[in-house]
Amino acid sequence: MSPNLDCVSKRTETFFLSSLFFFVLWYIYKKDKKFGLYFAIFSLIAACLTPFLTNFGPAVLMKIVSFTVFALLLFASVQYKCLNLSNILTNLFRLNIGCMIITVSEWWVVLLLMLATITTPIVSVENGKVLLKSVFVAVNAWVLLSAFALIMAYFYNPFFCINLNLVLAAIIIPTLIHFVSNQFLEARLLFLCLTIWIHLLQNSEQTWAQVMEKFKFY
Repeated sequence: MSPNLDCVSKRTETFFLSSLFFFVLWYIYKKDKKFGLYFAIFSLIAACLTPFLTNFGPAVLMKIVSFTVFALLLFASVQYKCLNLSNILTNLFRLNIGCMIITVSEWWVVLLLMLATITTPIVSVENGKVLLKSVFVAVNAWVLLSAFALIMAYFYNPFFCINLNLVLAAIIIPTLIHFVSNQFLEARLLFLCLTIWIHLLQNSEQTWAQVMEKFKFY
């Protein structure tokens, strides 16, 4: 399978518009951490509806549900300091990377994803601050490794051709934020939740047609 290099030039405005929307969300989140929890709740509701409103395959649906549940639990832990969900958050973090393995067939991309999954940092929330603790490799090195592995996975998966620039933005911008403010996970999950809404908005007419079809009983 060849990479989707021709898709990079398609819908370049998606990259910039999604980035703009994200920075608006990021600004609101930085002002009030409660926003992350509220946005995750609504995104999880949207994620539960995607099987009925989209033609996503099982692997993509599993990823969508996993990262929205992950976002909900993470932002709940940020808001409610009494929660101790480190093991659950770490496993969801690992699942979010590992589920991409079944979407690609190139052996070297599979190896990259497996390596990124095995070395996924431990997630903990202390005094409302999200921390990543290294496993086998330094966190900075893991962020770069996982970013490269995911980018390659998306390049070699034809399903993501339509919104390739969107998923690339959801990787590149959180990676940059990590090296600026060390808030990779919050940024990554906010952007991933945003991708659900952008996809539904981009396909709003088709989405409503699918909704009506699902509820047609004659």
